[in-house]
Amino acid sequence: MPIGTFVGTAAQDIRFASRLLRRQLGATLITVLTLALAIGANTAIFSIMDGLLLRSLPVEDPSHLMLVKWSAHKRPNYHSSSSYGDCVSQFRGLNPSGCNFSHPFYEDLRDHAASFSSLAAFGGGEQLNLSGNGQASIARGNPVSGNYFSTLGVAAALGRTLHQPMIIPPRPR
Repeated sequence: MPIGTFVGTAAQDIRFASRLLRRQLGATLITVLTLALAIGANTAIFSIMDGLLLRSLPVEDPSHLMLVKWSAHKRPNYHSSSSYGDCVSQFRGLNPSGCNFSHPFYEDLRDHAASFSSLAAFGGGEQLNLSGNGQASIARGNPVSGNYFSTLGVAAALGRTLHQPMIIPPRPR
């Protein structure tokens, strides 16, 4: 079929379709609005899923990040049941688990773990009162260890990040 015949036939089909759509204007508007809403909803859902599940974290090497979690053989009576981010604390059943560590345990793990290139600590979101030259306001922040940003390989967009304090070994007793 020559290209000129194809273009002429396509133009006739488009004119015929537009006449039919103008005759049934209500059905056309409902169809167009339904398609617009469906496409918009799909785009919004994909954008959310892309941001939450498909994209990797904006850190230096996201495939090597790990979240350390403890597991006990019996129910402990000394831990609270809070969870942060990906860690879900579970205190029911035979093997309770969680991500809450004491600071001395974190320091011991950080200083003696040969399996990790670096180990950082973070806590749950806290509400902080910020005040300066004006009215005080409330902000949310997470307490983190001094090496948190260097462990993630993230630089500050403006200013500087926290620095790891010098570790002084304990004196022998």
